[in-house]
Amino acid sequence: NMKKERLEICKKLLSLLSTENSLLDLATGHGKFARLAKEMGYNVTAIDARKDRMPNYKGIKWIVVDLANINISDYQIVLCLGILYHLNDPEELVKRMKNSITILDTHFAASEKVEHLGYKGDFYKENRSALTSSFNDDLSFWPSKKELLRMLNKYYSVVMELIPSYMNGRTFFLLIP
Repeated sequence: NMKKERLEICKKLLSLLSTENSLLDLATGHGKFARLAKEMGYNVTAIDARKDRMPNYKGIKWIVVDLANINISDYQIVLCLGILYHLNDPEELVKRMKNSITILDTHFAASEKVEHLGYKGDFYKENRSALTSSFNDDLSFWPSKKELLRMLNKYYSVVMELIPSYMNGRTFFLLIP
């Protein structure tokens, strides 16, 4: 089960880090990762641009805000799970997260059909009316895996990949400034 495995991988990665750190869950959606972090003892803030799916679980600071309008550097740990591949400019978010330990779960393109903002990959059309789609972008850009690694290594000292069993073209990273 993909959802269960994603939670387990996130739990393993969070268990390596200190719960003394403040944690930000970007584009929290259903809030399951924020709840997991809270149950592990983290001080959690969860944000999403849409309130429709966002739960109200006690002990978590829930904020309805576009991620473009939040100061990510206020947090020591960032969960960026299932959002990077919904952006037209994924590097802009990576740059903003670079000073935080980041747990990233993202898709990458299987091809390098286009070059966009200095990276090779492919475009994907977003269905902005869907709650699980981009809030701002009609087209998202997925760099290829090689290009994604080049992007991450540009901003982080340590880039560790954890390859989940459930899907080709999607992976987890632990990123350390």
